[in-house]
Amino acid sequence: GLMREVAKSIEGNQIGQATRLQKDTLRGLDEMLDLLANRRDQVLDRVLRSMQGASKELESISQEQADARSDIDNLAAKGSTPERADRPQRFGQRQQDLAQRAKTLAQQLKSLRATMPAETIERAAGQLETAAKAGGRQEIARAQDAARGAQQTLAQAQKELAGEIAAGEGDLRNAQQANLRQAIVTLKTRQEALLENTRQMLADAGQRASAQKNQSDATRYGLARRQRELGSDTER
Repeated sequence: GLMREVAKSIEGNQIGQATRLQKDTLRGLDEMLDLLANRRDQVLDRVLRSMQGASKELESISQEQADARSDIDNLAAKGSTPERADRPQRFGQRQQDLAQRAKTLAQQLKSLRATMPAETIERAAGQLETAAKAGGRQEIARAQDAARGAQQTLAQAQKELAGEIAAGEGDLRNAQQANLRQAIVTLKTRQEALLENTRQMLADAGQRASAQKNQSDATRYGLARRQRELGSDTER
């Protein structure tokens, strides 16, 4: 890359060109720092959008559970008739479908580091599965209890997820971005030191006697080696 070109210029005793290239490198590092700051905002926005999408899915699950609970409560109040004989099984299937959606949502929230609402939703999924089994066995009272518990647990998860959104999930990503920013700052500091050394070499070049040529060559090659090492570290 550009830093390798700087090293070649130093080795070739093209100090003026090396100085210009090093200035270009510094400008490039400054641009990387600006880009990194913007990327941090983009990551936070992406996490927030994912959280908001999860919140909408949780709201949908909760609303469907409220409807399902209303159905099983009506069935319990009116009693079973031949016309409603399949209602408990249909309720059970509905509960099983909601349980699967809840499990998927919990996994999504775990990937976003929203552990508290994820665990609460997993607990709700277990209650939904219990209600599903009870419905399949025509155990109406047990199905009612499990459905009521699931609805309450889902409501708790909604509050917890709202708190996660308000707090702004993404602490780990913030730390990763901060570490990367520090690495670039370190590279920039090393590049500035090399630039200053190159400038000093350029200033001293016209004052060196021919007897000092070997020493000048050694200094030049040393700077070139350091510039190549910096280029390699940057590419990592």
